[in-house]
Amino acid sequence: NEAIRILEETQDYYPICVYLISMSDVYLNKGDDKIALNYAIRSLHLAELHGLKEQISDANLKLSKLYEKAGNLKPALQYYQSHIAYRDSVNNIRSVQKMADLRTDYEVSQKQVEVNLLNQQKRNQKNLLISLGIILGLTMVILVILFKTNQNKQKAYRILNKQRQETEKQKAKAEEALNELQVR
Repeated sequence: NEAIRILEETQDYYPICVYLISMSDVYLNKGDDKIALNYAIRSLHLAELHGLKEQISDANLKLSKLYEKAGNLKPALQYYQSHIAYRDSVNNIRSVQKMADLRTDYEVSQKQVEVNLLNQQKRNQKNLLISLGIILGLTMVILVILFKTNQNKQKAYRILNKQRQETEKQKAKAEEALNELQVR
């Protein structure tokens, strides 16, 4: 009762309804059906006042059991039917919430897949650019080597041609000198 008073001050009605049903159980176990009924009715009115469907369902079930025990079957049936309706409503809300959660999880996972694909594409592009850079660098090195080799070959051919020309000049001079000697 003290907990209920404190919770009323803080306007936290959900646990108050639960405590009222618990108090109804306590008095029902003591054999005081009238006080047990009063606590259950109080729980139902408070739950209805604040739109607490789960507590409305629980209070209706408790009232159904209390009226059934008292042999008052018509109100017991009415409270039981009300309990079923609210229980189904609560279950429907939970099912809808679960479906919404599943849909949200699915959408989040789809977005994560998209993000992963974009990240993979960025990595692939980066790797491609690095590979192209390396290939371009190696191509430049090969071209420089080929250019230097070509320059060295041309230099060697020039030297060879110069030496050949000198050799031919010396050969021509030697032949001239030999011809002069033969003419004398």
